[in-house]
Amino acid sequence: SKYVAYLDDDDMYFPDHLHTLVSALESSSPFVYADAYQEAKKYENNKWNRISKTVKFSRDFDAGCLAENNYIPILCIGHRRDCFEQTGLFEEGFPNAMDWDLWVKASRVYDFKHIKNITSMYEYRLGPDSLSGRQLDNIFYSTILRKHHLYRARQIWKDIFSKADQGL
Repeated sequence: SKYVAYLDDDDMYFPDHLHTLVSALESSSPFVYADAYQEAKKYENNKWNRISKTVKFSRDFDAGCLAENNYIPILCIGHRRDCFEQTGLFEEGFPNAMDWDLWVKASRVYDFKHIKNITSMYEYRLGPDSLSGRQLDNIFYSTILRKHHLYRARQIWKDIFSKADQGL
């Protein structure tokens, strides 16, 4: 297909999600993202119970901030398929956070368009056996930060020199 969108098995698109992404892709940036509800759940009494439903992330695109913190959930993104030619694919050796790594690689080449519209919902499970609950404790979090930190430092210096050249 011409476009790529992502959906994990415990996440949900709202009826207008794909239409919203495709409309933006056809009229603007090759990478777009909408907002989503985060449904936090905790395992109690032999079942997962919702403890909150919030919009945790709704931030306009900033490549530097994205290199430091993943504020774009995977189900929120849509992009042109041909972008993989510039970014490469997911890092196969990462057990999680490979989406964040791909977004940072893409942010080096493309600007992302933020669509301030809630079009989906993802689960965030709190518990000892939950991947989302332990993700920040995972060694791969620091691996991604180290991997992209040098790029972020180079961008900062490039911006400083550019402003200096302009007399700012």
